[in-house]
Amino acid sequence: MVTNDMSTTGKYVKLKDINNLIMIVAGSLTGFIQHFVFKEKHVYFVNVIFHTGGSLVYYSVLDKKINKKYITFNKVNGKIDFQDDFKLDANLAFIPIIEIEEQNILPSELLN
Repeated sequence: MVTNDMSTTGKYVKLKDINNLIMIVAGSLTGFIQHFVFKEKHVYFVNVIFHTGGSLVYYSVLDKKINKKYITFNKVNGKIDFQDDFKLDANLAFIPIIEIEEQNILPSELLN
């Protein structure tokens, strides 16, 4: 459920695909991606908060849900995969997908 409107002073970047979002998270201190459903679409996003107080939300919209708990990004070859189990591997960045029930970060006007 989306409960925000465009009157909030947020900055948003809609990415071309989920792979770009994964690469942003894999290369930053943000260690997870959030997911919610809006009008039968699957929205994946990360909210980057700056030490100066501002924020920037990167997001991607998919027709189908990623049905795994983790996204893995291979830091050596750039391969992206999805899995349910966490394992120790120095070459892999494990990015959990956090399921959101309600949020007020991405405004519904942006997602229509």
